[in-house]
Amino acid sequence: MIYTIGYDGKSFEEMITQLKKREVKFLFDIRFRPFSYNFQYNSGILNVNTNKEGMTYLYIPELGNINYKDSSLPIVIQNIEAGMEKILPIIQKFKDKPGYSFALLCACLNYNYCHRKVVAGLLQEKGYPTEEIEYSKSDTLKSLL
Repeated sequence: MIYTIGYDGKSFEEMITQLKKREVKFLFDIRFRPFSYNFQYNSGILNVNTNKEGMTYLYIPELGNINYKDSSLPIVIQNIEAGMEKILPIIQKFKDKPGYSFALLCACLNYNYCHRKVVAGLLQEKGYPTEEIEYSKSDTLKSLL
């Protein structure tokens, strides 16, 4: 299974909990720029921290939305073909192994307005099932305690 997840307003711990529940082993960061005001989501720190949790972090800028700074502009994926060439061999190699799933990461909380929905749709067209990870209010409350 290929999951999609947005982290805006969520702690790193919340995100990791959701990913571990789903046995995610590969986290594909598909942001155009791998930086965040929340330092835990900056590429270098995210790489170290996800590796500590037993996941492989890969930054795939080719699958980023070049218009990410302006929501009034349409979603334009930087280089779909090149991005797919990076992730599909990994997905193909591990998709049938027990305990292996994948996740597409972006900052956007709302999947319906995020480019990860476009990327997920392309993966679905290629026969790979996808599912958005939605945070519940109880997940957020648990992280605050």
